[in-house]
Amino acid sequence: MLRIFQLRLMQELFSAFYNPKNAEEYSFKGDSSQFSFLITSPSLYFAKNPLTHVEYFLQGDKIMRKEYRFLSLEEETQEYPVLLGIKEWKVTYLSREGWKEKWEDKDSLPICLKIAIELEKGEKFYTLFYIPLSKTYGEE
Repeated sequence: MLRIFQLRLMQELFSAFYNPKNAEEYSFKGDSSQFSFLITSPSLYFAKNPLTHVEYFLQGDKIMRKEYRFLSLEEETQEYPVLLGIKEWKVTYLSREGWKEKWEDKDSLPICLKIAIELEKGEKFYTLFYIPLSKTYGEE
């Protein structure tokens, strides 16, 4: 399960976008316990608006994933656990100035996320997730 979580998150962060048209509402946001961002959804490639807003957060002993699709005026939402048996998790963000506990820059994406997880069994690990900086939705 852990590898699946890591691979999926890596893929989603690689497709993360900064959308200057909706920066106030849909920019990358995060603190030490949760984060959210826009991605392009491969399954919606031919749709008029292939963007999906994704959120990851800790709920009890589960890391949850929530998504909001923007296919029409009616919002479709899915929420489900992606990793179980979590005792603690902490997210930090790499900017050009160094590591931060909170991401508040509405004009850019972090360079990298570091997610440290402690399982209920006592195992501890962390993963670094790189985010390409040059992606802006709507640019040629």
